[in-house]
Amino acid sequence: MIRALVIADSSPTRTSITGALCAISQVDIVAHAGGAAHVGTLVETIRPDVVFVDELRWVGEAVARVREVRAAHPEAVVIGLVERPDAGWIVDGLRAGATAVVPRDLDSTTLALVLDEALNSRLDERHAA
Repeated sequence: MIRALVIADSSPTRTSITGALCAISQVDIVAHAGGAAHVGTLVETIRPDVVFVDELRWVGEAVARVREVRAAHPEAVVIGLVERPDAGWIVDGLRAGATAVVPRDLDSTTLALVLDEALNSRLDERHAA
């Protein structure tokens, strides 16, 4: 089972992401968090395999959450979610340690492919080290 944490501020975004993830049978959402608060302790405690970080209300918060997740659990896959594929924080998110940044409205089939690729890339990095 893939343990997932979803970090999102708006209820519609959280519902959308949760719905897409629940349609993927091997994903278990272990927690939800808002983006305004620090998440490092939560990530250290639950040790999710993957963390989904929405672009939140302010892009700086999203980048800060990505950095916190990466510091708290370097092995986690971190996937940033953006409203528009041209969102300005894509590069900042990747520089902060996101494994991938994708549109937040992906259907569950495409999201499963992204998740599989991201998890496999993380495994490849571990084996190379």
